[in-house]
Amino acid sequence: MRDWVEKLGDVQDILDDPEMRGSAGQIKDDVKEMLRDLKRTSKVPTQETIKNYVLNPLGELNSRVEDELTRLGDDQQKLVPIDKDPVPEAYSELVQKYYEELGKGK
Repeated sequence: MRDWVEKLGDVQDILDDPEMRGSAGQIKDDVKEMLRDLKRTSKVPTQETIKNYVLNPLGELNSRVEDELTRLGDDQQKLVPIDKDPVPEAYSELVQKYYEELGKGK
């Protein structure tokens, strides 16, 4: 469990968004608290507690990260490289030869 908490800390460190970083930190803190309680009282947290303080918040954080990655990916798709413009048909053979020669190092 400690390894998992450590990895969640790594996730927290790489998040740029302060709100998402705070969510990851809160989940990590809640898990650490559950572990402290387990050591102190030997009482295992209930499934409901784990669901409310770990699973549900982690699922929400995952959704937000996926949405952000999708948004960033969409922004990348909007950028079109210059060399992706269609070549006029009259010049397509010349362009093909040019790239073949370029590939040969000439």
